[in-house]
Parts: sequence; structure tokens; C-alpha cells
Amino acid sequence: MTATGQKTKASRGERKTSREEWVKNGEEELEVEGYVRNRARTVLAWALIVCTGGLLRLVMHWLPQWWLRCTHVRVPLAEARKVLLIQRYKNHVTYHTKEVHEVQTSVDAVPRSDGSFFAAKNEPSGDGMVATVTVRTFQCKKVNYVWAEDEKRFYQLPCLDENACLSNLREGEKGLTKKQAEDRGKIYGPNEIQVPVHSILHLLVHEALNPFYIFQAFAVCLWFVDEYIYYATAIILMSAWGLFSAVYQTRQNQRALRRTVQANDVIEVHRGAWEMVSTTALVPGDVVSIPSHGCLLHFDAILLTGSCLLNESMLTGESVPVNKTPLDEDHSEKRFDRKEHSRHMLFAGTQVIQTRFYEGEKVKALVVGTGFHTQKGFLIRSILYPNPVDFKFQTDAYRFILCLAGISGIGFIYTIVTKGRRGLPAGEIAVDGLDLFTIVVPPALPAAMTVGIVLASMRLKKRQVFCISPRAINISGRLDCICFDKTGTLTEDGLDVKGVSPAPDFPLLHDRSQMESKDGRESVEEDMIRCMTCCHGLTRVEGELVGDPLDLRMFQWTGWEFHEPDIAETAKYDLIMPAVVKPPKEKGKETEWGILKTFPFSSKRQRMSVIAKEVHGGDFVVFCKGAPETIASLCEPESIPQGFHTRLYDFTKEGYRVIALAMATLHGVRYPKVQRLKREEVEVNLRFLGLLILENRLKGATKEALNLLIDARIRVLMVTGDNLLTAISVARDCQMVGTNEDVLVVKADRNPVSGLLELDYSLVEGRPEPEEPQSPSSSGSGGRSGMVSVPIDSGSRYHFAMDGTSFGLLVEANHPALRHLLTRGTVFARMSPENKQQLVVALQGLGYHVGMCGDGANDCGALGAAHTGISLSEAEASVASPFTSKTNDISCVPTLIREGRAALVTSFGIFKYMAGYSLTQFISVIILYSIDSSLTDFQFLYIDLLLITVFAALFGFTEAYRGPISKMPPPAALASVPPILSILLQIFLVVAAQALFFFHVQTQDWFVPFVLDDTLQNKACHQNYVVFSISMFQYVILVVVYSRGKPYRRPLFTNLWLSAALLLMTVFSVVMTVYPPHFLAELLELDVVPDHSYRWFIVGMASAQLLLALAVEYLVVDYLLTLRCLPLVHNLEKCKRQFLQIERELASSPSAQVLEAWASSSRL
Repeated sequence: MTATGQKTKASRGERKTSREEWVKNGEEELEVEGYVRNRARTVLAWALIVCTGGLLRLVMHWLPQWWLRCTHVRVPLAEARKVLLIQRYKNHVTYHTKEVHEVQTSVDAVPRSDGSFFAAKNEPSGDGMVATVTVRTFQCKKVNYVWAEDEKRFYQLPCLDENACLSNLREGEKGLTKKQAEDRGKIYGPNEIQVPVHSILHLLVHEALNPFYIFQAFAVCLWFVDEYIYYATAIILMSAWGLFSAVYQTRQNQRALRRTVQANDVIEVHRGAWEMVSTTALVPGDVVSIPSHGCLLHFDAILLTGSCLLNESMLTGESVPVNKTPLDEDHSEKRFDRKEHSRHMLFAGTQVIQTRFYEGEKVKALVVGTGFHTQKGFLIRSILYPNPVDFKFQTDAYRFILCLAGISGIGFIYTIVTKGRRGLPAGEIAVDGLDLFTIVVPPALPAAMTVGIVLASMRLKKRQVFCISPRAINISGRLDCICFDKTGTLTEDGLDVKGVSPAPDFPLLHDRSQMESKDGRESVEEDMIRCMTCCHGLTRVEGELVGDPLDLRMFQWTGWEFHEPDIAETAKYDLIMPAVVKPPKEKGKETEWGILKTFPFSSKRQRMSVIAKEVHGGDFVVFCKGAPETIASLCEPESIPQGFHTRLYDFTKEGYRVIALAMATLHGVRYPKVQRLKREEVEVNLRFLGLLILENRLKGATKEALNLLIDARIRVLMVTGDNLLTAISVARDCQMVGTNEDVLVVKADRNPVSGLLELDYSLVEGRPEPEEPQSPSSSGSGGRSGMVSVPIDSGSRYHFAMDGTSFGLLVEANHPALRHLLTRGTVFARMSPENKQQLVVALQGLGYHVGMCGDGANDCGALGAAHTGISLSEAEASVASPFTSKTNDISCVPTLIREGRAALVTSFGIFKYMAGYSLTQFISVIILYSIDSSLTDFQFLYIDLLLITVFAALFGFTEAYRGPISKMPPPAALASVPPILSILLQIFLVVAAQALFFFHVQTQDWFVPFVLDDTLQNKACHQNYVVFSISMFQYVILVVVYSRGKPYRRPLFTNLWLSAALLLMTVFSVVMTVYPPHFLAELLELDVVPDHSYRWFIVGMASAQLLLALAVEYLVVDYLLTLRCLPLVHNLEKCKRQFLQIERELASSPSAQVLEAWASSSRL
């Protein structure tokens, strides 16, 4: 059970909600409530909407659950016409309102709620026809739900294979009739993965109804009433630019996703007779014929006859052809399981390369899943409906804005009370009071925040990193954990043969010619060549040799030739001798070897084997290859040289992938018996031949990029669909795992008797020779491929590694060890797309800000779930992730983190600056309101347009720091002590300076008191002059203080545009304070004080405030508070970043102690 599931179940228990009020949506559960419309409530709601001028309906648009509850009454689900679905994820609650539809269909078209489609009984009516039934259904997040009348609840529409017996699936080979297919289509819908593309008008209205755009509209209307036209027009233009940019980007993303995933074809289906139909018309239960020339699958299916060669890179990320075999003729009641029977499953989105069966016969498959109820549909749903991302900066920004609104509310009340007592007109009081809201909550804030992100996006584009979701740039600045796919991301595609190392001396031979027998006698080298040419799963498709890249490289290295019988490729099924290999003609040898039987590679067994025979005579021979420790355990002890473990350690330490080769001769065994032999009978008493050395070459930028991240204390993980030992080897090679660091492989399995989850752990490549088990806890660990027992006294730095099966079991059981494994796990192999997504979500649950970098469609779910997804491909992965790199290596990751940190610091600085600016202006206005004066329209315009807008626009031009990535990410919490104290202290200096001059100027001999005239329009006075003059400098000071440089951004002076603007505005402020030109003084309505020395006194005090402001920010906030005081009171136990506490526990405990604790918890 995932963390989400635990949270949901806990909530369900606390609320004491009945079982009938919950439905499943994939891996999560949603609470569901039933409603029917109430006429009285609806009339009352619309009356209130009219009375509020539509404002209430706007609020209801933001809170759809309120609108439903205001116009409907809750009823039992059996009577509901609408349902309210409540999704709870961490601190987020999302509401979905859906219509319940009724569909007339036949009884046998509706699966039962237990997921067993075939268990439904067809009850014919009196006229012999199958009875019809009214089905109540609704759809949420592309998942269909059906009402179970007998259980009084909705359930998720199951796929055909859920809980189905193998015997029932075999019976499904008959297919459906046209009527049955039509009825099932009413329930399941068309077989399409349809991505909605909304009209521009729809998107425009939806975006414009955002609360901040509504507030901007309110502010603009108020300014027009107050004749503050220039700035209002500027805000309209900026908002329109932001609005249309967001709509354009959203529509482009929708269209790109639709182009990528939406496709259809025609296929032959059996509905009484074979006919061609569109794949969109397929339903679960249809039997289709897979074309011999291959096709792209648009459905999930079970293979019934023949075999298929598939490219499953969409699921695994590995472009390795996989051979699928038909479902066995099993008439037992055993349940079908997709993992256990994966060799029979065909998945949507995978490519059929070729089919093979008896000539003239069809390769048939039973459709079990369509549309979004397929494996590909699950991936697309994860893109369309990702889990909410908790980003502290965004949530705190909204809270801070609410606080500012609260401050403006206080100012509003103060204005009404004070001005009302002085008898000013009500209209004037209302406008002045409401104007405070637009001052304290700056309408230009969204545009100001957007500018910095847009500039960061432009800089990324220059570095060949393209962004479709600019808001994600800030989040990338907080990344402290990056998950990398392996093949195509860290490494080049495929493996290269380094050479072979024959027993007993294990020399490394780099060339095929070095292996030829010098005296014509049989040799180990010759046997190794035969093993390498026979022991593989290669085949020919349209004349081209295809198969596992490892097998392909191995065979090509030998220089031998591969031949298959001269018949149609699609008829090469169940042949006596499917393939023959022989040396090249120039070698002058007549030998030919036929491959008779293949035992395919099994990740669980860590090996594959074949039975082969020399064509012109001789005994049958078993050739076997696999992980070295596994092969060694199957060999006769005397055939294993003494230096085996040392040499194996030498190769693995260098980062090579090592494959062991072995053989055995089946003396006197005849062909009929060979066909009956089982795997366990032939993979025994083998003779060890030697080692095949391969290298999985890293991309050129991999090591450098990873070193940059590791030096910055950013955790790096490998998440791959590849083999576990290969992944560990690559992790060592790219220095994810240090030279002197151990890797502990954790294996989880259920005890078949007790049903409890048991953990097994082994040390991989940690010693030159395996150690004997030293405690019962490590028993059973030895003997696995490349693994040795865990030394019980091991206290060195260690990493955990596991495969996807074990990870899935641990997540499902919520095992106590999972938290430790997530915190210290570095290698996760054989991970399915679902596993990858689960890993990302689980890491986020521990408090990590997770990035995911991948290049395949199998990474889509993880890319979408991560805080930041980075695709190295322009296919499906690029649509799922906010970032796509045109440079096909991970050098983009440090670049993105640098730019993300710079953008986050920029956003942080702009937000604090805009908050400081609004509060500074608020203070100026409140002070002047006390004498019924205020800032003039052109003073407001100068501050808002020429000072604030220019500074905010240029703030983000400061580039990212080019030195090493800092070990500490920039802060993201606005609602924390340092930023709040920073703003408060800076505002305290602002208040002190403005109040000082406001009162001090009144003590001067030349001071003239302000008198409000009858027009209420004159605002010029000495108090206005001094407050406006000192505030001009304060806006400049705030820019200098909040424009931070190293270690996240380059120094302020490198931003030439902002530096020039600061210099120009400072000079202009000095001129306007000391010697203002007459026309500007009149325009701004300045009542300049007559004393020149007093004017210079204002400039001097502004300089003093600059020094004080810098001292407060850097000495008090940064040094004393952040570096000295806060670490003393930081409590890891209460910290939301749980991984810090777990890491401390692991750092203080040797590995054996941690593993013993796991063993104890497993026995409970």
C-alpha cells in the first residue's frame, strides 16, 4: 500500500465513512458522495447570485463542491444523479463533480465488481434473448465506474483478465458476436486514448477567472474611477501578455500530447467471422489476428496462438526484442496474473516486430484492456492527472498575499474611521480606502514574478534545454535528489564486447584471432566460441539479425554466420532445428552447429541455456551463459579454477559487465528425449569455460555531471528496467557508488506458508572473495549471482540496491525497512513504469524534492510525478516532462539546477522586493492620510511605472552562478523566520525613516502646515515632499538588498541593465530631492522645502539607511540568525524532511545492525 493509500485509509477510519462511499482510481481511493438536484436550493442560489452581482457564482466556480451542495441535496448513492468525488493526497484535497449516466445494455456486457468478467451468468429471457439491464455509470479521470446493485456501491470497471481463471481465458478464444461487442462498447467506450484539446476561448475564460486576474480587474476598474489611467493601462497590457502566453502554452501542450498518443489502425477481428474493423471499435473479449508483418498495438491482449517478437521499450526503456509465447492449454482454476504470465501479455504501445506460427494459421490474441484501461492508458493518465506538487514557495506566497490583504484591511478600516471623523465625503473615503488594497497587494506581482522565470527559460533554451512549464523552473532550484534512467541516459545504448577470458589462467583476449587453436586440437577457447555462437535468442526479421543487444554484440564479435531454414519467416514456428550457425567461409572449416532447444534468459535464474548439436554428427551439447556466481554454482567444482573469484573481482571493479560461459555434453541422449528434457535436468554438472567481458560505455558527460551533483550533496539514484548487476556495475563506473563503498542487495519475498514478507540481503562485489556467512541473518544470501554474504561487522559506507519486484512488495506491505531503503538506496533495477512512479512518490513522501531524468516512454509516469522531469527524448517522455534537452546526455541536469536556483532566488527576491515596495508605499500613504494628504497621481505613476516596473523587469537578468553548485539549496519557504524577519526589519527601517522626516520637517522654521482645499485635490505639502523623497531612495535600497549574488547568482554588477537602471534612478532621485527641475516639480506636485541643507540631509539619511539595510540583511539575518541561531534550535524529529533523521540513524549504525532490525521486524 502506498503512502497515499495509508493516508486515505487513515482518513476513512477517522471519518467513519462506510465502505459504500469509496471507489478506487488506479492505486488511489476516492471518497464519493451522491446528490440529486433540489429545485428550492437552486432557485435560492441563483437569487443570491443576482443579489451579489454574480460574485457568488464566481466564488462557486473556484469551489465547485460548494455549488453542488448549494443546488443539490445528498442522497444514497443508489439514488444519485450526480456524484462528488473527493481525492485526498498529503495536504491537498481535490474535488470532482460528475454526472451519473444510465446505459441500456445486455447482462453479459457488464463485469462483476469482483473483477471476474467470465463469472457473470447470462440469464436468457423468455424469447431466448439475453436480458437487458440499465447500467448506472460515470467517468472520473478517464476511469469508468459502474454501479453494483447487489452491493449498493460503484466499482472501477475491470479489465477482462482481472481475477480470470486460465481455463476461462482459453475459452475466450471463440471471440464475441457483433451484438456482444456492441453491448460491451456501451460500457467500455471506444478504444481510444483521447487527449482533450480545449478551444482558445475556453482556455482564455478558464485562465481569466483565476483569482489574481479577477483582483487585477478590480484594481484596474478602481484606478479608472480614480483617473489613474496610465498605470492601469500598463497593468492591462502586462496581464494580457501573461494571459495569452499561458493559454498558448497550455494549448500547445495539449496538442503535442494528442499528436503523440492518439492513433488508430485497422485490424482483423473474429465476430462470428473474420472481418476488418477499426482498432477504436475493439472491446475486451474480442479475438484479433496479429498481422505477420507486425504492427503497433492499441490494446492489451493475451496471446492465444503462435508467437510474437515485440519491442517493449515503451514499458521497459530497453530496445530489446522480446519473444511472447501463447497461453498454455491450462484448464485449471488458477488465476491469471500479469506479472507471472507476462510472457503471454501484449501491451498497448508496444511494437510487434514479427509473428510466427504454422503456415496459413493466424496468430490470435484475446483483447483484455482498451483505451485508458491499458498499460499505455495508465501512463497517459499519470501525465494528464499528476499528483499535486507541494512546493513551499508557492503555498507560502499565497499565504503571504493573504497576510498583505489583512494589512490592507486594517488600513481600510483606519481610513474610513479617521476620514469619516473629519467629515470627508463618503465617495472619497471609499475610493481612498479601497485603493489601499491595490497598494498593499500589488496587481503587478504575477507579471513581476513571471519575468524572472521567462528570462531563466530563455537562458535554458540557449543551452538546448526547452521548457513547456516555466513554473517548474523554480521547483528545479530545490532539487536534492535526482533519479536517472540508465540506458540512453547515463550510458550509450547497448554493450560492447571488451574481450574474453578463458579458464584456467583467465588472460584477457581482445580479438577473435587470439582464440584459434594453434595445433588443431579442441581447446577451451574453441568451446567458448561455440557457446557464444549458440547460446543466444537471436532470430532474423526481414533478413536482419535481431535480438538482445548483448547477444547480438556477442555473436557479431565471433564473426560466425547465422542461418535459418529457407522458408517464410512467419512460418518458422516449432521447427526441429530453428537455426544453424557456422564459421565464415574464409576460415576453411566445415563445422556447423544447429540450435535445437532454448531455455530463455530468466532474470530470476540469472542465466539462459540452449541445447545444440553439430550438424554432421556428435552428441547433444548444453551451452549455458549467465551471471558468474550463478554459473559457477551449476558447474563441477573441479572445473572452476582457483583464481576465478579474484579475476572476477578485478573485472567487476573496473566496471565491466561479466558473463560466465559453461557447457556440458549429453552423452548417448537421443532427439526425442532432448525435446522432453526440463531446464533443471540440463543445467547441472556443467564444465566452466571462461568469462565474457563487456562494457556498457558511459556517455561522455555522465561522470562530470554526476560529480558536480554529488559534490553539491545532491543525491543521485539509478532507476532502470535493466538487470540489477549491470546497473550496479554502471553505478560504480559512473561513481554513484564510491570505490570503497559497499552495495547491499535487498531481496523481498513472501513466505508461502505464513504469507509474511521476508528480506534477504547480500553484499555485491564488495570483496575479492566471498566470505562465509557469519550469522543466521545472512544465511541464504550467498550463492546469488555476483553476491556474497554480508559481513556482520561491516560498518563502512554502504548503498542499498533492489529490483522492482522487491520494491513493489515493500511498498505494498509498507515494510519498516522501506524508509531506510529509500534514504540510502542508490540502484533500483528491473523497475516497471509503475515502480518508477511509485519510487518518485515515495521519495517525495520522505521530504525529498525529486527530479527524474529519462529518455523513454516507460519513464513518463515518473517524469510526470517528479517535482522536475527532464526528458532526453522528443517522443512521449518530452510531453510528460516540463523539460526536454536537445543534448542527449545528463549535462543538462547541472545546468537546470543552476538556472533553477538562480530563478528561485530571483523569484524570492522579487517577491520580497514587491512586498517591501507595497508596504513602503502603504506606509507613505497611511502617514499622509493622517493629514488628509496623499501621494499624487504622477508620484504614484513614477514609483509604480518607472521605478518598480523597471526594477522588477530587470531583476531577473542576473545570470546563474558559474562556479560549483552550492551544497545548500536556496530557501523556498517564505513563511519562515529569516525571510519574514528580513522584510520586517527592512520595513522597520522604512517606517523609522519616513516617520522621522514626517515629524522632523514640522519642527523646522520654514515649515508650512498643510491645508486641504475645497476641491480635495491638492496634496502638495512639505510632509508629502519629504516622505516621497526618502521613499524614492528606499525603493532603490530594497533592490540592492534583495538582489542576491553568490552562490546562486552572479554578482549584481554583472547585470548591466539593472546596474544601469539603479545608477540612473539613484541620480534622478538625488536630482529630484536636491535640485528638481521646475516642470517635473510641477508635474509631481512637489512642495520643495526651501532649505538646501535639509535636502542634502535627506540624501545623507538615505545613504545611512542603505548601509543599515545591508548590515541587517547580511549580518543579522544571514549570519547571526540563519547560520548561528537556527541550527541550534533545529529539531530533526519534527522536520518534514524525514530523510534527514533517517540518514542520521543510518550514519550512526553499522549495516549489520540495521539489517538485524529489519529481520526482527519481518518476523513480527
